[in-house]
Amino acid sequence: RLLNAPTMEEQTEVAQIENEMTTYSDGEIIKFVMGDRPMSEYDDFLKTCQDMGLDRMIEIQQAAYDRAMDALND
Repeated sequence: RLLNAPTMEEQTEVAQIENEMTTYSDGEIIKFVMGDRPMSEYDDFLKTCQDMGLDRMIEIQQAAYDRAMDALND
């Protein structure tokens, strides 16, 4: 395992979140770019991403980074 790689459990969780979020966000970003969804709804878009697990995904990546930094400093 790479020094800063998430654990297998974390990788599984990130993959699940990322798959769902990518499907949603790709479609919504196109709507914003094409003008089919007003920018006034951008905060709603971000909230939905958070509800889908964005904060958890960041938390997992941060934990992997922190472990790598700890290992380098030992």
